[in-house]
Amino acid sequence: MVVDLDGNYLEVISGKNEDLLFPPELFLHKNFKDILPKDIAEESLSILVKLKQGETFGLMEYALKTIGGKKDFIARFSKFGKDKAIILISNMTDLKDAERELIRTKDVLQEAGIMSRIGGWEVNFIDNTQTWTEITKEILEFEGETIPPIEESIKLYDSSESLEKITRGYNDAIQNGKSYDLELLVKTFAGNKKWVRTIGKPIFENGNCLKIFGTFQDISDRKEYENQIISRSAEFENLFNTMAQGVVYHDSEGKIIRANPAAEKILG
Repeated sequence: MVVDLDGNYLEVISGKNEDLLFPPELFLHKNFKDILPKDIAEESLSILVKLKQGETFGLMEYALKTIGGKKDFIARFSKFGKDKAIILISNMTDLKDAERELIRTKDVLQEAGIMSRIGGWEVNFIDNTQTWTEITKEILEFEGETIPPIEESIKLYDSSESLEKITRGYNDAIQNGKSYDLELLVKTFAGNKKWVRTIGKPIFENGNCLKIFGTFQDISDRKEYENQIISRSAEFENLFNTMAQGVVYHDSEGKIIRANPAAEKILG
C-alpha cells in the first residue's frame, strides 16, 4: 500500500482480502486513526514521523483481527519520494504460531524447526554448553561434531552493526532478563553471507540467568526482495525527477498533489 507521511491511505492492493480489516476500497483517503486500533495506529504513525525525519526504512509487528480472523503481520515501511511511504505487509501468522510454541516449551524446538524451517538454539550457563538444532546447523552450514563456544560462534555475525546488535541483545538478556528479536547478517562456516532472524529468551531462577534459548531463521530471500523494492523505488524516483515529460499526481478532486520538475516548469 501507499500512504502519505501523515498516515492517509492513497493506494491499497492486497493479494488476500481476508488479511484486511475491510475491503481495499474502504481504506482510501482515510487515516490510520480511522481504520486501525489505537496502539497499532500510534506505532505506525511514529514510524512515519521517523521517515519524515530522514530515516528510509521502518519495521513493526502486530496482531490484528481481520476479515479472516485474528492474524499476525509484519509491516515494512519504505520512504517513497518526499512525502509518501510504501508499506509492504506480510502475514506472519504461521511463523508467529511456531515461535510462540517454541517459547512455551523448548522441548519442541527440533520437531517444529524441521516442519517450519525454523532452527532452535540454547546456551546453558550451568554447564557452559551451547546446543543447535539440525536446522540451525544447516543454516550456518556447520558440519562439525562439536558446536563452538559462544565466544567463537558470536564472531559469525559478519558486520560491525550486526555484531553490536547481537552483543547488546545478548548482554541485555543476561543482565536484565529481556528477550530480543533481531535481523542480522552472518557469515556461515562455508563462507557464505546470509541474513537471519534470531529470537532469544532468557530463563532466570533466583535472580540468575540459567539459560537463553530461541529460534533461528534464514531470511535472505525476504531481505533480497526488500532490497529490490527499495532499489526499484529509487529508480522510479530518479526517473520521475529527471524525465523530460511533465508528470503530475492528483487526488480524487483533481487537485495536484505532486509534480515532477518538468511539470513544474511547464505549469510555472
